[in-house]
Amino acid sequence: MKLFWIAVLTTVFFVSCAEEFMYTNPELFNTTFKDDARLTSPEKVIEAWYRFDKNGARLNLTIAKNQLADDLFEVTLINDGMEDDSVEAEKLVMTVRKTTTGWLVEEVKSNYKCHDGRGHTNWGIQKCN
Repeated sequence: MKLFWIAVLTTVFFVSCAEEFMYTNPELFNTTFKDDARLTSPEKVIEAWYRFDKNGARLNLTIAKNQLADDLFEVTLINDGMEDDSVEAEKLVMTVRKTTTGWLVEEVKSNYKCHDGRGHTNWGIQKCN
């Protein structure tokens, strides 16, 4: 019985701590950058997506890559220390596939953290104050 309750509490803890994301359709990006020779790696793809969306904002980017299969990658970009009075950092997670003609973005999800006193300080999707 004790093991049952440990299993239940562990499950509740991990389910309640699951990170929430907003999802974005990558179709426009895939169409716009379809033949862009500058996109030579998963890191270049996610950076192009993020810069495409930010148009000249000051960026403090950290990018990490995880290979899921021979041609499939999950890439995470974090922009930390943002010049925003409520949002401290943004996270973008992208799944990209290497094709014979370049890179195809399959999934894009994002979330953010608020500054202390401005809302949630863990990664989430609730608006900052």
